[in-house]
Amino acid sequence: VLLVGPMGVCVCVFVSFGGLLSCSLAARSDRLKRSDMEGSGSGSDDGTEPYCDFFVLDTSSWSSIRDQDLRIGGVTEFDTRLVGQVMAMKLLCCWGMPSQVGVAHMGNSSASRGLELTPKWRTGEAAGTSAREVGDLGCYEANSDPIFFDDFGELVPQDQNPQRVVQALNLGLASLKTASNRGKRITVFLCSPITGLRDLEAQLIPLRQELDGNGIEVEFILHPKVYSKAYDNVIGGPEGSQRSSRDEGVREGMAAVSISDIRSEDEDLDTLANIFSIDVMNNIPYKSFLETLAMYKDVYFDGITGLRALSSRWSACWPESDAQETMPRILFVFQWSPTSSERGDD
Repeated sequence: VLLVGPMGVCVCVFVSFGGLLSCSLAARSDRLKRSDMEGSGSGSDDGTEPYCDFFVLDTSSWSSIRDQDLRIGGVTEFDTRLVGQVMAMKLLCCWGMPSQVGVAHMGNSSASRGLELTPKWRTGEAAGTSAREVGDLGCYEANSDPIFFDDFGELVPQDQNPQRVVQALNLGLASLKTASNRGKRITVFLCSPITGLRDLEAQLIPLRQELDGNGIEVEFILHPKVYSKAYDNVIGGPEGSQRSSRDEGVREGMAAVSISDIRSEDEDLDTLANIFSIDVMNNIPYKSFLETLAMYKDVYFDGITGLRALSSRWSACWPESDAQETMPRILFVFQWSPTSSERGDD
């Protein structure tokens, strides 16, 4: 429970919930930095062992909604939430430089493996040759679940099964539990409602405990529409965070508008927050996944001095592509607080 005392001082009271904490750290700056075990984002620059990362992409019908301002290659039309997730995953990898990367796809009703855990996620030299071997994430693609209509053109209610979250986390657990890395992490992108998750506490609590027992961190990166309507005053109204610089833009017809209005229930969001220690009141997501990463750069890109450093990492991971054309240009509108040596070079 977050209490505000005299002089605006915040006090966080931890409440027991099945042996877990129902409140995460109250301040955004206290969130675990992704590079705490990575050597300031470099993976092994200071001799520390790099992470082994497993990503869960939300490939549900909601991932086809076009509300992601990415501006890849100068294109100003909005991209889908799924494209936003893939770009965010690639940026996190090229900055954190994990030793291995795996991917799962979480659709409307189930989860499936998208990429087996592999060290070949980025471009490198092919074994025994000097030729380049293109990394698996270089041109990574995934497909959203379809949106269905009836014979009268009306939207058919989407089949959203909360078991998909359990399945996705179990895929990550199965991939990471045998990894020898000291740092292991599952990052779940979520842009669709989690209706019914509250009914799965009996599965989620022991699953969280097993993940902890295997040294696996779990981090959720949410889209504002995952929040229940009770949080609209926190995230900036029914259309999502007002901090986003542009409107949701082009969508896939009226169907996307309809399914976008389907929201999680309060109890479902509470279940997710309590079991996985998500501070939903303070760690407010932005409408674009990349905006969330950029605005919380001290968490996701710890040690970054400017976009030149991030562009350099991107080019090192995927030298076959031009960073100016393939990196999302939306990143260049943010203030990255460069050091004096890099000021003006971003």
